[in-house]
Amino acid sequence: MSKIKNTLEAESIKRVEEAESEQGYRFDEKNHVHTLDGKPLIGTSTAVGIIAKPLTWWASGLAVGVFGWMNPKTTPKEVALERATNALEAIKGLGVEEYQGLLQKAYKAHSEKLETSAESGTDMHALLETFVKDRMAGKEAHLEGNLKSFEEWTDKNVGQFLWSEGHCYSEKLWVGGISDCGALLKDKSLAVIDFKSSKEAYTSQFIQCAGYGIQMKENGVFDKYGKSIFLSPTNTTKFSFGAYIVVPFGAKDPTPCVKRNVEELETAFVHACELYKFVNINQK
Repeated sequence: MSKIKNTLEAESIKRVEEAESEQGYRFDEKNHVHTLDGKPLIGTSTAVGIIAKPLTWWASGLAVGVFGWMNPKTTPKEVALERATNALEAIKGLGVEEYQGLLQKAYKAHSEKLETSAESGTDMHALLETFVKDRMAGKEAHLEGNLKSFEEWTDKNVGQFLWSEGHCYSEKLWVGGISDCGALLKDKSLAVIDFKSSKEAYTSQFIQCAGYGIQMKENGVFDKYGKSIFLSPTNTTKFSFGAYIVVPFGAKDPTPCVKRNVEELETAFVHACELYKFVNINQK
């Protein structure tokens, strides 16, 4: 009888511990899912994904590039003509199945480019993340190549990095996200900084930063286990962000792009969330 009682008590304790472990914000790293009290939140980048990026011309350029096209804005006319001539001669010698394979290659060109860029982008993203963490730890840290411009910008504009990989969420909007880093700038304004592998900074990327800002103003910044690491909800000090910053490290000169129309960007994020929910949830 005592054995049964002990077993029941152990099971009861386990259920309580499991229930408590689901309370509050958590991040499932394996499945990349943000949760609040065990319920999945909409990802910040997922919500902003409802805003289309102007990539149509880029994708079509990659497709026709398979057939010998070169951008006339960046390529001398004689070089582009020679490339097109050689490609045309090669196509004339193809059989039907080979030509069909070439069509398939053109169709997938943008997707393969994205995968390649994502792999190289991950490495550069990691270098930037390590740089920020080292600076936060008081270590001497430097960057090389194109990323050197971020180090130079940091020395000139950043007073102190406040977090790296900062998790955040909003119960009101039902979203969660991970901010690459945040900083107190030398002009005393708070900034959310996001690293992007693109060659330029897009409006949607600034709106994503604003999404993080909204969530942080509501609940503060956490680690992936839900532990508060910056400005917890119990901290009564009110704060606001003075800048949303994107670092397009895919560019030749990835100097951070700064926007200070914070209220407009935050309003845009709220609208993006509403549109995402309307299209993907309310219409089902």
